[in-house]
Amino acid sequence: MYNDKIVFVAVSSHNDAKLIVTTIRTMPVFLDHIIVVDDMKSDETAETASAAGDRRAEVVRHEVNMGVGGAIISGHRRAMEIGGDIDVVMAGDAWTLADSFQISLSCLASSRRRRLTRSPS
Repeated sequence: MYNDKIVFVAVSSHNDAKLIVTTIRTMPVFLDHIIVVDDMKSDETAETASAAGDRRAEVVRHEVNMGVGGAIISGHRRAMEIGGDIDVVMAGDAWTLADSFQISLSCLASSRRRRLTRSPS
């Protein structure tokens, strides 16, 4: 929870088995739910994410590769289904530092916007 808002992160992933656990384990405690979107991988990304040991994590699997855009949309849809106040996007390759969301969230939580896509900085 961040400023009384339920916060979700949608993690788009495709063949990120080697880094998905790092991505999940570096998520800040204020993130309430982690949605890992497995975009038709050819490795063990989904299984590795499921076994990461974080109760906040859930895996959504695509039957066909929909690309990063499709993975982001699937993550946003799932967050809306569950009822998050804010959902943000992050890649599954541990490229974006999870703690970099706090600055952006402080702006987003005080606005009427619901979504934030964060690029590596």
